Amino acid sequence: MLYKDEITLASVSTKRDKAGFPEADVQLTEVFADCTSAKRREFYEALRAGVAMEITCRVRSIDYGRQKYVRWEGMWYRIVRAYRVEDWTELSCEEIKSLKKWMTEADADADHQ
Repeated sequence: MLYKDEITLASVSTKRDKAGFPEADVQLTEVFADCTSAKRREFYEALRAGVAMEITCRVRSIDYGRQKYVRWEGMWYRIVRAYRVEDWTELSCEEIKSLKKWMTEADADADHQ
């Protein structure tokens, strides 16, 4: 593995501001990965389940901390599946089409942590 692509892993949690109101706390981590388009079979199998699988990123397992989002080449993706094999983890990702959808998902994830 060359791990030639730079990606940003993002996790969202909730913290309280000074007035006690909840606010999203986004943690960004930049790591190296190997990113490719989703394989044909994986893409169509996911599509049958209602998920538009776009990319697969392979990262070192030590770099992956169960984050839920990936930014690669200026686009945001939601991690749909993480598959770990020894020292690497494969992240199957779906593109987030709109910022509003992403923020809604991020807020929901933060509320459930």
